[in-house]
Amino acid sequence: MEMNFEQKQLTEQLFLNREYNISHPTYDTELNFYNIICEGNIEQLKEIYSDKTFFDSERGVLSDHPVNNARYHLIVTITMISRFCIEKGLNEQKAYGLSDVYIRKADRATTIDELRTIHRKVVFEYANEMDRLKTKEIIPKNLRLALDYIYNHLNEHIKILEITEYVGISESQLRRDFQTYLSTTPAEFINEKKIEFAGNKLVYTDISYVDLANDLGFASHSHFIKIFKKYTGMTPAEYRNKKYRKHFIDR
Repeated sequence: MEMNFEQKQLTEQLFLNREYNISHPTYDTELNFYNIICEGNIEQLKEIYSDKTFFDSERGVLSDHPVNNARYHLIVTITMISRFCIEKGLNEQKAYGLSDVYIRKADRATTIDELRTIHRKVVFEYANEMDRLKTKEIIPKNLRLALDYIYNHLNEHIKILEITEYVGISESQLRRDFQTYLSTTPAEFINEKKIEFAGNKLVYTDISYVDLANDLGFASHSHFIKIFKKYTGMTPAEYRNKKYRKHFIDR
């Protein structure tokens, strides 16, 4: 039976892999790597982590251009890590948000050294998120539900009453839980997470300040600026200028 074009390409690639001793890591090896991240096992990750491991010829060739080859491998790694972490309980919005941020960084990188740095950062950031998630497992189910509601509605004006109705507890109980387990109030937590989200948007997108304020459910542009400065010490414009220049000039 005659092979189609894709089958011929696969046959040729397997021949070249054997000829030049190119091999992919075993499936078990990759699973172990992702599982260490998902478990938030920082110490074990430090022991096994090597920049070279994920950019040498044994990873296979996805592009004839060395930088693009490393870039594509990095994007695959980021995508896989985000999905594995979601399966282990990481909030979807946070997992996808981190993935988007780091894939955009990979897209802008121009050298393999830059891609190595991004790889290390993304691997350990996801691992740290999973480590924090393990700590959060000691908090009560009601509070976990409240946190999920907040993360999933950051682009809205979140009312405390909406959270309590979703979780099924009183406002006083909600406030006690936040204070006991997170040492903060629901309102402070909501604002903190909105500003974290806003900071990423300011650095990695061209969104206007007015649109960002609207997207995050702030009552007005001026209120957004006031809250942003409270948490960062800078106005949105100052934050963008500082972080944007640092991010791109360093390249």
